[in-house]
Amino acid sequence: SNCTFTGNSGGAGGGMANYNNSNPTLSNCTFTGNSGGAGGGMYNNNSNPTLTNCTFIGNSADGGGGMCNWESNPTLSGCSFIGNWADFGGGGIYSYLSSPIIANCTISENIAAASFGHGGGGLAYFRGSPTMTNCVISGNRSSWLGGGVCYYLLGTGVPSGGISITGCIITGNKAKEAGGGIFCSGYITKIANCTVAGNAPVPDLRKLTLFCAG
Repeated sequence: SNCTFTGNSGGAGGGMANYNNSNPTLSNCTFTGNSGGAGGGMYNNNSNPTLTNCTFIGNSADGGGGMCNWESNPTLSGCSFIGNWADFGGGGIYSYLSSPIIANCTISENIAAASFGHGGGGLAYFRGSPTMTNCVISGNRSSWLGGGVCYYLLGTGVPSGGISITGCIITGNKAKEAGGGIFCSGYITKIANCTVAGNAPVPDLRKLTLFCAG
């Protein structure tokens, strides 16, 4: 608890890398200005960490500027991901085959920069069953899909999982192509008691604030 990870770099997990059921518990920790190929702040591979009141600011990576989850199911409570940057996808958080539980978190001013790849200025999810409850997702940018949240079927075959977003505020996000607030494709999607407002303009169908296709 009360740790600071600043200005570190690595191939995966510039600030911290968790593998093989290491499952650490962190509270009141700060990850600032770290960089990595995957997970600028933190990379989780087959690990299920628990984070409470942790902050990720100004981290960068190809995927998952703040955090990258690979077949991992972290629990995040009261955490903030602010001003993180990713090239390929998931400016704040990138998750593949993962089911993170995210509650009472702030995902703000993150960027997914590439005009291809996996999008998700704030968060990018691929398969898995992530849940988000009472979160604020604001001011994120994607140069492709899903300014705030991108939830997408990767590859072929029958999709597994489904995303649940409850009681969240999703405002002021922008995407160049589709889903300024939320982009979903190929999954069962549950969105309840949320505010989705003030996201990307809607000049045509592709640029709807909320875009879902199954």
